[in-house]
Amino acid sequence: MATKDKRTEQLFSLIRNGAQLNVWDQIELVWRLSLPAIFAQISFVMVQYIDAAMVGHLGANPAASIGLVSSSLWLVWGLITSVTAGFTVQVAQRIGAKQFDEARSVLRQSLFVGGLISIAIAVVGVALSPMFRHGSGAPLNCMPTLKLISPYFVSVPLPPS
Repeated sequence: MATKDKRTEQLFSLIRNGAQLNVWDQIELVWRLSLPAIFAQISFVMVQYIDAAMVGHLGANPAASIGLVSSSLWLVWGLITSVTAGFTVQVAQRIGAKQFDEARSVLRQSLFVGGLISIAIAVVGVALSPMFRHGSGAPLNCMPTLKLISPYFVSVPLPPS
């Protein structure tokens, strides 16, 4: 186990044993727990910026098409993130009540439900991607590019839940 993991585990054991954490330990724990989520958000935004930059060299219509698809990806990301947040609260409540077996059970349920919701969103995305270019209200001169981009919308992996 790495040194950072030992420190996090030490802070967790203090919480489990009912010890009072000082302000700096609380800040450190929040930072350690939030860092993966921060990097996930940053990487998601960076991918979209890189996509827009690469396609922007092709012209205005391809760049506009990426903008149309981008909003749909944000919608999908928001749906999956909301499911994750809901289960996180339940797990945190169980851990706070020192019901560790129940917390593990809720975690397993969250992975299962998250997987089901991800599959459902993927199926809807595949089914609607051919209609997306017509229902998006895009001008006709964007249609050839949207025809090329709709498989991209389907092929983007869904974020973990």
